[in-house]
Amino acid sequence: MVNRKKSREIEGKIVEGCCKGSIRDFEKLFDLYGDKILNYIHSYINGDLETSKDLMQETFISVYNGINKLNNPDKFTNWIYTIASNKCRDYLRDQKNSPVVDSTLLEKIEDTRSKGSLKYSDNALDMEMINEITDKMPVKVREVFLMRKYEHMGFNEVCRAAGCSLRAAKYRMKKAVNILSRELQKRGFNFGS
Repeated sequence: MVNRKKSREIEGKIVEGCCKGSIRDFEKLFDLYGDKILNYIHSYINGDLETSKDLMQETFISVYNGINKLNNPDKFTNWIYTIASNKCRDYLRDQKNSPVVDSTLLEKIEDTRSKGSLKYSDNALDMEMINEITDKMPVKVREVFLMRKYEHMGFNEVCRAAGCSLRAAKYRMKKAVNILSRELQKRGFNFGS
């Protein structure tokens, strides 16, 4: 908990520096968030890596152009994910692509996207299969799932970033878990005792 608090303090100072126009702090900010935002966008749009990189750059351009208007540096994380989500929605709109389950299922999925290669987790769930299933989820459902599972955002943060109510966010997460569970069961996985 102490490390997270210290990390937020450092991040806050970097954001404050960016608000004052510091290019060096903006580079630090990009280092802190670049890969996270790229992974989020890539998963969100189910697109190729180059398109994801373009949308990430658009996100950071918007951040750069608008960060001086950010009143509270503590809200930066929500703000950048909101921008990224909006960029993804716009892209998907332009492209015209447009049962209660045991919650421990989510804990059985290991995020290996940033490790460079797909492999089996301890629970033998192939991440390629997980990504294939999430790619088929409705956009709003997938958005909440990705923020909760891979970005580890709380429901209140998800609500602000996704622009929905707490009830809607929880419903979408439940729907995502149900879809994931059903599809994995079709493929022979059993998450019972």
